Amino acid sequence: MARRSFAWNGAADRVEIRDGDFRDPALLAGQGSFDLVIGTPPYFPMGTGPQSDRTQRAPCRFEHHGGVEAYCEAAARVLAPGAPFVACEAWIQRERVEPAGRAAGLALSHWREVIPREGKAPLFVVFALTVVARAGVPVRPPPLVVRDRQGRRTPEFMAVREAMGMPA
Repeated sequence: MARRSFAWNGAADRVEIRDGDFRDPALLAGQGSFDLVIGTPPYFPMGTGPQSDRTQRAPCRFEHHGGVEAYCEAAARVLAPGAPFVACEAWIQRERVEPAGRAAGLALSHWREVIPREGKAPLFVVFALTVVARAGVPVRPPPLVVRDRQGRRTPEFMAVREAMGMPA
């Protein structure tokens, strides 16, 4: 799926896909540091809901091998100085992000809530953590509202899509 996505977005010649779990230190051993690490930790602890029997779905949604804490540890091992680890987390798990980063030696630098539809609670949060150099106040723009009350995509969401090169 990653290969297909990078090809579709015209990025296949700029990335290298490694098959494996990036939480495994052996996967990136000897590779040096990276200017950006991204990830989407599984959103739910084991035992908190029904799991799909499809091979990729259950571990994507449930913490079979750790959650945001394990992702922060893995990212901290390979981040270049000042480079961000950008990820998202389920809104209901948001309280775990900052302590997980702190435990891995990372500090919260950016935080943005994403609301699926005006009037609803946030669904998830997108955040950035960097190697702790100095304490600072995280950048916290207003939540991104994806759809208005009538279900239409908001102008801000359309601008985000355009900035990413996605069709209107």
